[in-house]
Amino acid sequence: MYEKVAKNIAPKRESLSKAEGDYQESLEQLNKKKKNLGEAQEKLKSVQDDLQQKKQRKAEFENEVDLCSRKLERAEQLITGFGGEREKWAETADKMELKLNQLTGDILLAVGTIAYLGAFPENERKLQIEDWMKQASTLGVPYSQDYTLQGTLGNQNTIQSWYMNGLNRDELSTDNGIILSTAERWVLMVDPQDIANRWIKTMEKQKNLTVLKQSDKDFLRSLENCIQFGTPVLLENVGESLDPALEPLLQKQTFQQGGSVCIKLGESTIEYSKEFRMYITTRLKNPHFPPETTAKIAMVNFSISKAGLVDQLLGIIVARERPELEEERSQIIGQINENKKNLGDIENKILSVLYTSKGNILEDENAIKTLSSSKVLANEIVEKQHACEAAKGRIDENRNDYLDLTHFAVTLFFTGNYLSMINHMYQFSLAWFINLFCTSIDVADKSEELEERLNSIKEHFLRSLFVNTSASLFEEDKIVYSFLLACNLGQTCKNVMETEEWQFFLKLVKEAELLEDTKQQPQFASWLTEPMQARVLQLQDIEHFKDIFNDKEDKLKQLWIDSAPQRHEAYNEICDGLPPFLKLLFLASFRPDKLVPAIRVFVANTIGYQFVAQDPLDIGKGFAETSSATPLIILLKEEVDPCKYIFRFADEMGFQGRKLRILSMGSGQEERARETIKECSQMATWVVLLNCHLVPDWMDELEYLCEDLSQESTNQDFRLWLTTQTTEAFSVPTLQLGVKVAIEEPIVVKTSLVRHLFPDKAFIQAFNKKEMTWRKVCFAINVFHSGINERTSYTHCGWNQEYTFGEADYDLSLSHLNSILKQKGDFSMSTLQYLIAECTYGGRMEDEWDMRTLTTYLDSICSDMDINGDTDFDPDKIYHTRKLQDHETMMEYLNELPTDTSRHVMGVNDPNHWNKNVNKGLEFLRKVRLTQGLDLSGAGGDGEEEDPIRAKIVKILEMTPDGFELNDKLESIMLIVLDQELQRYNELLEVMKESLQNALNGLDGKSLVTEDIEEFIDSIREDEIPEVWLEAAYPTMEDLPGYLDDLLERVDFLRKWHTEGAPKTFWVTALFEPGDFFIAIMYIHAMKEGLTFHELSLEIRFDRYSFSRMIFNFAFV
Repeated sequence: MYEKVAKNIAPKRESLSKAEGDYQESLEQLNKKKKNLGEAQEKLKSVQDDLQQKKQRKAEFENEVDLCSRKLERAEQLITGFGGEREKWAETADKMELKLNQLTGDILLAVGTIAYLGAFPENERKLQIEDWMKQASTLGVPYSQDYTLQGTLGNQNTIQSWYMNGLNRDELSTDNGIILSTAERWVLMVDPQDIANRWIKTMEKQKNLTVLKQSDKDFLRSLENCIQFGTPVLLENVGESLDPALEPLLQKQTFQQGGSVCIKLGESTIEYSKEFRMYITTRLKNPHFPPETTAKIAMVNFSISKAGLVDQLLGIIVARERPELEEERSQIIGQINENKKNLGDIENKILSVLYTSKGNILEDENAIKTLSSSKVLANEIVEKQHACEAAKGRIDENRNDYLDLTHFAVTLFFTGNYLSMINHMYQFSLAWFINLFCTSIDVADKSEELEERLNSIKEHFLRSLFVNTSASLFEEDKIVYSFLLACNLGQTCKNVMETEEWQFFLKLVKEAELLEDTKQQPQFASWLTEPMQARVLQLQDIEHFKDIFNDKEDKLKQLWIDSAPQRHEAYNEICDGLPPFLKLLFLASFRPDKLVPAIRVFVANTIGYQFVAQDPLDIGKGFAETSSATPLIILLKEEVDPCKYIFRFADEMGFQGRKLRILSMGSGQEERARETIKECSQMATWVVLLNCHLVPDWMDELEYLCEDLSQESTNQDFRLWLTTQTTEAFSVPTLQLGVKVAIEEPIVVKTSLVRHLFPDKAFIQAFNKKEMTWRKVCFAINVFHSGINERTSYTHCGWNQEYTFGEADYDLSLSHLNSILKQKGDFSMSTLQYLIAECTYGGRMEDEWDMRTLTTYLDSICSDMDINGDTDFDPDKIYHTRKLQDHETMMEYLNELPTDTSRHVMGVNDPNHWNKNVNKGLEFLRKVRLTQGLDLSGAGGDGEEEDPIRAKIVKILEMTPDGFELNDKLESIMLIVLDQELQRYNELLEVMKESLQNALNGLDGKSLVTEDIEEFIDSIREDEIPEVWLEAAYPTMEDLPGYLDDLLERVDFLRKWHTEGAPKTFWVTALFEPGDFFIAIMYIHAMKEGLTFHELSLEIRFDRYSFSRMIFNFAFV
């Protein structure tokens, strides 16, 4: 069993052993293989790892290649898109560096402009800035040579928004806007043409602007609400004073209370919002605020400039003549402004991206995309901008065809605008002017030829403007207006106002000043007075008249004595080849008594006779320009009653009885006037407010009432009539809103005859129906009435007292004529003379000699009156009764009468007539100088010369004599009289010196310029004796130069009496109290003769050689 088992097991063991050997061998091989496999796997892993690294490296390289490609692409984009910007930015950087160096000077100029120049007009600002630039150069302060306030402080987007809201596009208006937005103090805008007012209302409309006036009943309450809630306020149309309750607001006196910013206004303490803004405007052209007010506000002059008005009127004319052109231009300008804004935004965006980008900008894909898209858009905008600019240039070229007409209209506007310097009542609004301009464009003759069309508009507009403007002027001012038009518009007077001759013309002075101003004494023409020699010597300073006396003295002598030098052949020889203005200058210098007639000839030859023609008064023309919303303002001279004209016109228009409501204004009538206007504005009624100048405090409310009138809310037949004399209190907006008609009693015979013999249609019909006796006597009464009125222009050589003979006197005289003619029997001229002299005109005569003159003058007219034949009223046979067949024939005759009245018809002598004409010419020159903004002394010069009015005051102060040293011992009555006189003169001289010194201190800035000092300076400027001197002085009729000469002679007389003893002859009128002197003389004589004082009487004998000095010799009886 064992063996069997062993036998069976042995092979198996052997097989097992063999198998184990094989296993071990296989196991060894397996381990070997495993080892080889491990090595292979490790090698494979190493290879795989290396492969993975290679792949990763490959991916990195691929990424780097892709990134470099993209960077290259972006770099190409940047180089392509911004290649030119490098130079531009480099250039800008250089400019900014230069600007940075010049910033100090530019900011100084800008701050100076804001602080000091806002109140000045454009030309004065430029002159002052030029002066500052010179000072800056001297001090080494760098500044931009092309400095402008707009370039230094302006923001183009803000400025464009101002333009869109109605601000004029000229430099002055833009600078004003910058001053308004940067000033620390509240701004008061001088706004005579309502430009700033309208701009502020438009600009602040979305912020609920509140418009207030100081005269509003709830003015302070409304202002408090605006301050508290931050609502902007426009305080419009203030006068020359601000409400004292505004003091804390003007000075911004805010304070902290309970964590809030507060301010005290009146008795109320209210919260002060930081959003609050206040604007103040005045319509006064040259307001005079007290220094304490101007120190608290910033004043800005918004008076329209020529450049601004040119742009405005050019837009109007093109819009009416070529509307499609103006519309296209407006669209293009809007597109250009939009393009500029977008381009600026894009450039800012590009610079912002470049500035904020971190690292390499080529790796910032978003930044590159932003820059690329922005640059593409910028390029597109630039291309559009170029196209727009080209289109705008084309349009502007077409618009320039109308530029000459625009400059013509601008010249007319500023010519009329200067008239308010003569009289406050001559106010004309820009809206009124533009309305007339538009009317002329619409009404003027059409033409296919542009030049003909423009000339047609010019002629119509000039004629229309002159008629409407001259109707608002008093007669003596119409010739000033016509002369200015001729100088500005005449083809032969181009730029005459910029010449040396014009300045010489303005400086023509009184004869008393000529010798003093002439450096060398004249040595020729002994037949001329010394003052006239000096005048001609000055004339020789002008090149054209340099050799005027070399070979023309005989001809000049003929002109000197001829009554009509302009028609003399010598005048044509001397002035042959000279321009019209130089001819005028020669005549004004050589024959000052013929200045005004020469002006009329000059105007007629330059722009036409119609500009010097005497037109009858026609209220109807003024009425035709009004509407239910436009008042008709009647401007009156003193002692003129307009009711006659109003009643007559109302009858013609069918407005009698209850349809005509008349109120005479005065204290207490304001409420009634207000209610009447409100009530009648809804009815077909005329309201007439007489004497509005008597209620100056009511002018603001009247302005409100006029502004509230509108054609939509009033009856179309309603009219408001206002009559007033000249007064500074009258509201400027009301004057500009209304249509003005000036009525005065004519003081020129021709004008008076035309006025009274052409009053209305009823008179014409009555005149033609009347018998010849009535016509002749009526004409004689008119000559008499006109003559005595023109005698008033001769001052005390015409009448001893001041008189005004008005319509009532004339109407009463005609009534006497009609009464006498109704009586049976022959016509009694003596009865008519008595009624006219004693009952009509003589009733107002306060002087015996005036009454004697009146009756003599009337007798000279009536005594030679031939009822059945023709009568001449003067030796020259100018005024006669040969043309009274009918009214038309008479008016033709009147229109042919000379404007300058013959002295014979007024009964005055040659010297008085000469003096009157000379004074008339000087008054004309004074008004012309006023319109040019010159002082009345006629001095001129550039800014570096001494102020002429200051030099004048210094000169007067230096020539004012010292006072007298009074005696302590008065041993005789004559010494007592002398001492009293010396005391009075000492008081006068002290007042003079003190007032002169105060004026100098004010001009030099050493003291405040009070209202009294301002009035004093104005008097000196106008060659008038200051009121403060007259209060301390003796009675005098002299002007300032004559007064000073007279004072020096009086003081010299008294000083010799004081130091040398009593003179042999006494200048009695040199004394303040000549009565005391006479009493002293009589007392001395009574003591000497042993008589009682009451037994003496004094007989005075005039020394004919000393009559003008009133030096008396005495004899006692």
